[in-house]
Amino acid sequence: MKRIKKYFDLLLLFCGLIFLVASCEAEKTTYQDVRDKEQAIIDKFIDENGLVVLKEYPKDSILGEKEFVLLDNGVYLHVIDSGNGNRPVQDTKIQSVAKGLFLGREEGDVSFDGFQADDEWAKWPLKFKYSETQQAYRDENFLCEGYVSVMEYIGDNSSVSMIVPFTCGSVYQHSSYLPIYYEKVDFTFVKE
Repeated sequence: MKRIKKYFDLLLLFCGLIFLVASCEAEKTTYQDVRDKEQAIIDKFIDENGLVVLKEYPKDSILGEKEFVLLDNGVYLHVIDSGNGNRPVQDTKIQSVAKGLFLGREEGDVSFDGFQADDEWAKWPLKFKYSETQQAYRDENFLCEGYVSVMEYIGDNSSVSMIVPFTCGSVYQHSSYLPIYYEKVDFTFVKE
């Protein structure tokens, strides 16, 4: 009888472990789940704001008021003003100021405004040296590959709107898995 009880206890323990492992597996969030959630956030924002997404950058470089181009790195770009014609070269010193929204936060979208002196999210203007590799950029909240990658399409004294996904985003974005919508970003070359 003791032997049967021992086997029964082992069987019960084994079933309990299987249940525990199975329930833990059910609660895991995969990378694809996170990407899908972020894309749903972006798609909702695009739909709610009547934005149109183009697959290719127009040959004439002119975008309609609500047209964004989906770049290869996942950034959605709208060029407001492409600048004065001067394009960045390696090590061009650039400063930028931005305003926009952190999208998809549980407490709702949170705004930031670097055009105001008292913005709590960053020390504006952000300053960086342009590099064609772009992977070297990453700060706490904003400066990242996605933020800088748009320099391929613009130059000095330019303005853009963009949506930057977490995959090419800042440290904050990588930890929160959320996109940022930049309503306006101004880029200016720093002359020495």
